[in-house]
Amino acid sequence: MKFANNTKINTADELAKINDQSLVRSKAYVNGKWIGAASGSTFDVTDPGTLEKVGSVADMDATDVRKAVEVATEAFGTWKKTTAKQRSALLRKWHDLIVSNKDDLARLMTLEGGKPVTEAAGEVLYGASFVEWFSEEAKRAYGDVIPSPVSNSRMMVMKQPVGVVGIVTPYNFPNAMITRKVAAALAAGCTVVARPASETPFSALALCELAERAGIPPGVLNIVPCSSENTPAVGRELTTNPLVRKISFTGSTSVGKQLMGQASTTMKKVSLELGGNAPFIVFEDADLAVAAEQLIACKFRNSGQTCVCANRVYVHESVYDEFVEKFVNLVKEKMHVGHGLSEGTTFGPMITERGMFKVEDQLKRAIDAGARVVIGGRRPEGLNAGGYYLEPTVLVDVSDDVPMSCEETFGPLCPIYKFSTEEEVIRRANNVPVGLAGYFFSRDIGRIFRVAEGIEVGMVGVNTGIISSEVAPFGGVKESGIGREGSRYGIDEYLNIKYMNIRFILVQNRQGKTRLEKWYSNYTEHERRKLKAEVHRTVASRDQKHQSNFVEFQNHRIVYRRYAGLFFCFCIDTNDNELSQLEAIHLFVEVLDAYHGNVCELDLVFNFYWVYAILDEMFLAGEIQETGKGVVLARMDQLGALE
Repeated sequence: MKFANNTKINTADELAKINDQSLVRSKAYVNGKWIGAASGSTFDVTDPGTLEKVGSVADMDATDVRKAVEVATEAFGTWKKTTAKQRSALLRKWHDLIVSNKDDLARLMTLEGGKPVTEAAGEVLYGASFVEWFSEEAKRAYGDVIPSPVSNSRMMVMKQPVGVVGIVTPYNFPNAMITRKVAAALAAGCTVVARPASETPFSALALCELAERAGIPPGVLNIVPCSSENTPAVGRELTTNPLVRKISFTGSTSVGKQLMGQASTTMKKVSLELGGNAPFIVFEDADLAVAAEQLIACKFRNSGQTCVCANRVYVHESVYDEFVEKFVNLVKEKMHVGHGLSEGTTFGPMITERGMFKVEDQLKRAIDAGARVVIGGRRPEGLNAGGYYLEPTVLVDVSDDVPMSCEETFGPLCPIYKFSTEEEVIRRANNVPVGLAGYFFSRDIGRIFRVAEGIEVGMVGVNTGIISSEVAPFGGVKESGIGREGSRYGIDEYLNIKYMNIRFILVQNRQGKTRLEKWYSNYTEHERRKLKAEVHRTVASRDQKHQSNFVEFQNHRIVYRRYAGLFFCFCIDTNDNELSQLEAIHLFVEVLDAYHGNVCELDLVFNFYWVYAILDEMFLAGEIQETGKGVVLARMDQLGALE
């Protein structure tokens, strides 16, 4: 293990090196305006590598957030009506602005979050990839047409935006967690009220500045930072406010359960990306050099503060000692501890003091239970005169019963366990209540499928320790959460499915007015009685060899006649004075459904207690005869008998 250049870092001086200072925002963004909290309160953000102040940010409370939700609700009425192409174009502009400001965004992220600046720059591009992806997916939120079992209806499925989305993000990926959620919501046509982590709000506010430049309309994206003291009340406002129709949260399982319970009071749609405890398995046939390299990236990226990082490393007993030696040598060679802006740093500080204390507590308990530290295990002395630094630590002889074996560590501890059989290691890997990610290394194709299918996680890396991508679905099983982010599945989390059944009852004439509306409004009671007689005379005169039949349907006498195989007339003959005109129409359609399956179009003429219907499969072709005052007779060459 090495230490990076130990030149003293001054946080204020480094903040001043950001080229575009307008990206450093300290107020909330609501309805297209930068505003402070109504109370005037602010909270401080600290550089975890120096413990110096980065800046002060508006401390929004529940009342402020309620107003932001009202703004987002009003904006939703307009935003949801924009076309997918319009939303796509705006998101693409946002993506381009993020990429062009990569260096400034990375420096700002390092100052508030501690990660090495090269790693921060990688996160900026990773975050931008979600904006690009969902700018494209906005145009692919397809619905469906379902084959109908009834000939005179069509069944369709459409997707519509959920509404106002409340978003709560963690501190470990202050850029990508915002873009991954917000871009999907905006692409779907939703509006957003987002609360970034109190430790790292500047990245979210800088992204909002760029979104404004891209042309995202006022009220569509609202960022409401708050202190840790106000966080519970703000979260409760988002989860219980009936105007918010969805909650998207990334964070611990315990907080996720609490938010889900609160959201259930208004039956909100929820997406929860919660804690993990990822197994990292090295089988005896693995390429040990590749596995060791991948474990460095998987375990110690962001100082072990990722939800998908390896938490428990299982190595087959036949290659255990060899693998441990290779891995420890890589830690010595590649891990350069220091401030994220110091030259050569590959391993920065922890983001929070409480996180550092948790790691130290897990380490102590493991050692007390017999574990042995191979490398690391201390706070570096004299490093940059402060900061939440811990050395990357590797342990062996670790018990399965200590906290680091059962709980998510979220820090730079790497316990390595022995195993003997495939069945044993799968059982141990699954012996936790969560299931976000898992990794294993093997060259046996049969084993690859067995283990990938056997471990209870939402994401699997085979012969790789890096699995995240904007094109792949991100999410877990068991207590690791609900829903997926990224990929083509990600936008569905922000859409409601609506089913529509369209039944064809009345056709339109050339003037766009239904024949029913046109005819019925023109007849007096006397004329309606004349029309009834005229229909009978017209039909009877066509062919004296007609056939008359009737059926009983829903206690109504349905009379139908067939004339020389070419013409049909149907009557609903009822003495039920309570049968309304509209009910008669619906009843007739039900008769058609019950006794004939090939009806293409229908036209209706009726008086008070009668419905006359002429069926016309060739209506659209124009083969229609009109006789008398609005009576229609149509050729029915291909219509079979109803008997």
